[in-house]
Amino acid sequence: RQRLRELYVRLLEAAGLWERLLAVDPADERAARALMQASLDAGNRGEVVRQCGRLRESLRVDLGVGPQAATVAIYEKALALGGAQPTGIAERVRGLLAWGIIQLNSGDFGDAGQKGAEARTLAIAAEL
Repeated sequence: RQRLRELYVRLLEAAGLWERLLAVDPADERAARALMQASLDAGNRGEVVRQCGRLRESLRVDLGVGPQAATVAIYEKALALGGAQPTGIAERVRGLLAWGIIQLNSGDFGDAGQKGAEARTLAIAAEL
């Protein structure tokens, strides 16, 4: 069964069937990042934010880690998109926390602490 699953995953990757791959493995960051990039390219900021949230939760629950820097970079680009809606404080707090987790995972505890403190300050000020 495991071998068949691995072959199926490789087939989905080769075909670029990212939605199906995420149905098999919601914590597949490469698949999520590909969908996020496609949504960003289409100007769909909201979908990037939603997809990143689902991925972040899957990574946290399944693996106990945060998203990679490349994933957070796409998320940050989506937040920076101009449009009718300005970036909300809650979205900014989530972005800071994601960067903090990346710094923490890479062993840069000083920057991780700084991002955490910034997120905390914003969250308290906004009464989140």
